Amino acid sequence: MTEMLSPTPGMFWHRPDPDSEAFCKPGDTVEVGQQIGVVEVMKMFAPIEAEFAGVFTGYAVDNGAQVDAGQVIATFEVP
Repeated sequence: MTEMLSPTPGMFWHRPDPDSEAFCKPGDTVEVGQQIGVVEVMKMFAPIEAEFAGVFTGYAVDNGAQVDAGQVIATFEVP
């Protein structure tokens, strides 16, 4: 299992807006650079992109959770 860390502190969102599906679901195949979430800092939204190609296994934090820089936000199975 490979962990992806938040690059900055802020609110971590699984989806682009409240009415949309999550960027990823467990079992999805993801590519490097694919958007998996958003970190909101002072009403600025920074896309979070996968650093690994592999299978997304899940988010490590709840949608809308406060995260710290370096905190695990998602996990992947990487070949």
